[in-house]
Amino acid sequence: MTLLAKNILILIILFSVGCKRTESKVSEQKENKKVQLSIEILNYPVRVNEPIKALAILYNSELQKYDSHILVGLEQNEEEPLKEDLSNEYDIGMDFFENIAVDTINQKWIKTDNKKYTAVFGKQFAKKGKHRLRGYVLDYYGFKITDSIIPEKSKKYFFDIEVLISESK
Repeated sequence: MTLLAKNILILIILFSVGCKRTESKVSEQKENKKVQLSIEILNYPVRVNEPIKALAILYNSELQKYDSHILVGLEQNEEEPLKEDLSNEYDIGMDFFENIAVDTINQKWIKTDNKKYTAVFGKQFAKKGKHRLRGYVLDYYGFKITDSIIPEKSKKYFFDIEVLISESK
């Protein structure tokens, strides 16, 4: 292996270790039980028109005793940002991603015993530069049927992550 190839390999390893994970953690204390949301970007760096691959994991769900599970809601358009209080979630375009207990396509890539509380999601950006990945994780169980179908009980955890999109190859 040439010296140049060795140096490139070392840079790739250092870059992947240093940039592999971008996390946002949301914590809440209730009955000495710490709920924690982890959002990880799996394919950093991300290039223009390549999908960001991200993973949401909810630890110590408050609704776990009810056999709950999660899904991820992600804003479609940065020009219409999702507000932190989620007051506009029904007024803007949203994409939804099921947990990997339901999402059988991504099950083979993510090894976990926590399938109901783990979801894979993604998005593409057409321009380079800093962008925001905004959305929420919905932890829910059961359904009530009224004029629409709604979860019996649910809790939403907002996230907002800055991602840097680089030039395409």
